[in-house]
Amino acid sequence: MRELLIAIAVVYVYFFPTILAVYLRHANPGGVFFVNLLLAWSVVGWFLSLIWALDTPRGEGRGHSTGEAAKKSV
Repeated sequence: MRELLIAIAVVYVYFFPTILAVYLRHANPGGVFFVNLLLAWSVVGWFLSLIWALDTPRGEGRGHSTGEAAKKSV
């Protein structure tokens, strides 16, 4: 049981940039996924995919009011 929990934690940490890209509604989560999948074994690749996942243009991510919802609140 302990090994299973460790394996789940490792997979979560490994794919954290992809999870974050999906959560933040990144414009290209598939690209982040493939960079994460192929290059995250190196620490540099993991950080590159994390930086790319966080590179969501302002106003397009989760928690920002844009578009029609912002116009209706005025």
